Amino acid sequence: MGGVPMVERATAALMPHCREVVALAPEPGLSGIGLPLVHDVEGSGGPLAAIVAVLRYARDHGDAGALVLACDLPLVDGAFVGALVAAWRGDDLVVPEQAGWIQPFCAVWSTSALEPALDALGSSDRSPLSLAKRLRTRVIAESEWRGHARVAEPLLNVNTPEELERAESLLAAVSGRSVPGGTG
Repeated sequence: MGGVPMVERATAALMPHCREVVALAPEPGLSGIGLPLVHDVEGSGGPLAAIVAVLRYARDHGDAGALVLACDLPLVDGAFVGALVAAWRGDDLVVPEQAGWIQPFCAVWSTSALEPALDALGSSDRSPLSLAKRLRTRVIAESEWRGHARVAEPLLNVNTPEELERAESLLAAVSGRSVPGGTG
């Protein structure tokens, strides 16, 4: 996005706030990105398997928690991540909310959430959103994080060409440059 790989954008947002940044991949084979790789737990646990893998890695490395940032949220920057870190006071989960939805893939997860996450992974309800309802979750309302956001929609999830175009337009609007085929 904007000529920068989304994994590099996520890494840049996390680096000021982490001891180590690792990339999570569902299976071996992702290479060449310059980050240590952690693989999802085995099985078809979907996105919750990613949370479990990250929390297990953090616990095994002596960390109290982990910042989770999906690469398909390329408008999240270091200031936004810093606001989440500053809000964490030992909660199981600190998560931003926008328009009534929370984003568990841009959040601070405590390793205390590992056991409940493992339980959820073994159940029929593997939704990270359902898990968040069972944890000590601190929801950061848009009014709290808005002052830390550089762009209008930092939690825009980019999974389609249209969403990519929207994200590039939002980025261009704050950087003062135009995007080919876009506005801003």
